[in-house]
Amino acid sequence: MRRLLIAGLVCWMAVSAAACGRPEDGGAATLEPQPLASQTGQAGETWDAEKPSADNVETKTTGTGTPETKTSGMGTPETTVSEAKPQDPAAEHETVKAQEGTLPEAGAYAGTYVDTYGTTDVYSELELDYQGDGVYQTMIGIYRLTTLDGTAREEGDRLLFQSDSESPAVQGEITFGEEGAVFTVTASEFSYLAPGDEIAFPTKQ
Repeated sequence: MRRLLIAGLVCWMAVSAAACGRPEDGGAATLEPQPLASQTGQAGETWDAEKPSADNVETKTTGTGTPETKTSGMGTPETTVSEAKPQDPAAEHETVKAQEGTLPEAGAYAGTYVDTYGTTDVYSELELDYQGDGVYQTMIGIYRLTTLDGTAREEGDRLLFQSDSESPAVQGEITFGEEGAVFTVTASEFSYLAPGDEIAFPTKQ
């Protein structure tokens, strides 16, 4: 009788232990880990967790209009593009001339230019004294007319002249040939000089 009771107790303990491991009876169940490399979307499509989404890509432009791609800390590529800045046509023209070596060196126009009318005497005279930073102290002596004192500033392959307050108010440009120079009036309050007038100084001393 005692042996039957012991055998029944052992059997009852074995049955109870088996029931604890069954999920349908509320027991603990073993969960298997799922891989994270790919997952399934709502439409049954798979996507890679490590691949970047197109919504996370930012596009910018550099100063030259060239796209630049950057990668964020999450491994997502980031394309940056900034707006290209328009260039001033005049400044671009001067840059091209400088690269081609056709612009003179600073102070290259300094000197004295004269008109002798084919004689040994000086009648009209242009003096350019370089002051630095592309500026020349300028004197324009026009035979039997007037003398203009002022400054001229380098502007590409020419000089822009502005008379000072003690001279008649005249503006103009000075251009240069192989030997001499020509002063062309562009604005004037002096009655004997009008826009478009040209005074030639064919010889450089």
